[in-house]
Amino acid sequence: MGVLEFQKLPVNTLVGADWKTFKGITQGQTIGKGYKTKYQLTKAICRLLSCLKPIQDRRYDKRLKNQAINMEPVFILGHWRSGTTFVHNVLAHDKHFGYTTTYQTVFPHMMMWGQPMFKKTMAWLMPDKRPTDNMELNVDLPQEEEFALSNMMPCSYYDFWFLPQNMLEYCDRFLTMKTATPEEHRMFRETFLKLIKISLWNTQGSQFLSKNPPHTSKVKEILEMFPNAKFIYLMRNPYTVFESTRSFFHEYHYPFAIAENFSGGAGKKHPRSIYPFVSEI
Repeated sequence: MGVLEFQKLPVNTLVGADWKTFKGITQGQTIGKGYKTKYQLTKAICRLLSCLKPIQDRRYDKRLKNQAINMEPVFILGHWRSGTTFVHNVLAHDKHFGYTTTYQTVFPHMMMWGQPMFKKTMAWLMPDKRPTDNMELNVDLPQEEEFALSNMMPCSYYDFWFLPQNMLEYCDRFLTMKTATPEEHRMFRETFLKLIKISLWNTQGSQFLSKNPPHTSKVKEILEMFPNAKFIYLMRNPYTVFESTRSFFHEYHYPFAIAENFSGGAGKKHPRSIYPFVSEI
């Protein structure tokens, strides 16, 4: 069992972000009064670890940057709480699939060096169960890659976990990408491709297996990157999905947030506001 409880984590996942991404997400934002200690501690650790990022950058450029990959990734899509995690975990048992691990989502810049040490520390500290559904948490289990993307670029939809007051803005910019700038489109594509290559290298798979609910709203973007991509779209009773999602966001929010708590109005508004963005492709 992990040393830390999920609801009492002293830092959030931005500890594993690079410094440019951290600044891009937090610069100019109002930090909540009750979150300043978490913010400052997360900021300090992020600043320290960011000094080590060039080590991986050099290894990636030398070994993986120009390496060809299978251009027919498989994407598991659907609204949150539709069963995507279960399907992801089952399909990941097929060894030809490669995927993003839980460790990689937190420390995406510490994959090609130092992984044994950081992974061991993370495994010792992290909770062993998700609070919402009691699903197992493990550093080597498959995980949705949006968490990793939020530590690699300042234009991920999951930035709303840290700054929920910006949730609707992030829907149009980073979820559907309807109002994203050309630079944000370019950044998403380059960062996502880099993430896939490192994920395949790390898990020794030959075809990338994605489970990422936010991708449900950017299928067009994905098809422009991977015209032969395969999609598995999961559907579940919408009433069950809504109630489960409301509970999910309420339980998950505090460990990540540095601003407004989802226990207030945002927590009730989020599932209702977001459902149209991901209920249709």
